[in-house]
Amino acid sequence: MKKLLIFTGILIMLGGTWTAAQGAAKAGALKVDTPGMVLTIKAGKDKATGKKKEVPVAPGKEMALPTGTYQVSSVGLFAQDAAKTVWGLETLGELGKLASVEVADGQTTTVQGGGPLQVKTSVSITTSAPPAKAASKAKTAATVALPPVPKGKTVTVLVRYVGQSGEQYGPKVMQGKRPGPRCVVRLVDEEGKVLSQGEYTYGANVGGG
Repeated sequence: MKKLLIFTGILIMLGGTWTAAQGAAKAGALKVDTPGMVLTIKAGKDKATGKKKEVPVAPGKEMALPTGTYQVSSVGLFAQDAAKTVWGLETLGELGKLASVEVADGQTTTVQGGGPLQVKTSVSITTSAPPAKAASKAKTAATVALPPVPKGKTVTVLVRYVGQSGEQYGPKVMQGKRPGPRCVVRLVDEEGKVLSQGEYTYGANVGGG
């Protein structure tokens, strides 16, 4: 990722259309002060479902909102390279200080997140062995003991990228609307010798792993 992409256009139009429809007596504003970061908040109600709407807040522009506390449903980080390809990361689970935002009357609440990102990894090791085979019998009808079956070990590595507000992004990088190349995970010993390596496999949850 090189130059950070500041979203305008559709996101800002959506935000402007939504705020123009609000008739609250008290209002403030919300501003995302991190280039390339899109904050999605829950605000207003959908007339059809009665549920709160998902409202994107584009970076670099103040969005007028009624006063109150707003829950954040997700955060996205986007950047554009020299070839104008857009790359993106989405949050998973932990949102840190961005879990909710408070909009006060007559004031602008400014939020920040994103880089510099830190890599957070957690490793778990599970030990398993194939099911024991039934003892075979020799021609003399004597029971022959099988040699012990070596146990196998599975190492699971969970990767998250942590932003400056404690929000955690999944390892799945999007290249435009398609998944980008998977990262490679290497297991090394204390001397740096590679014991095993392979492409990172994402979990069933969106962007997860």
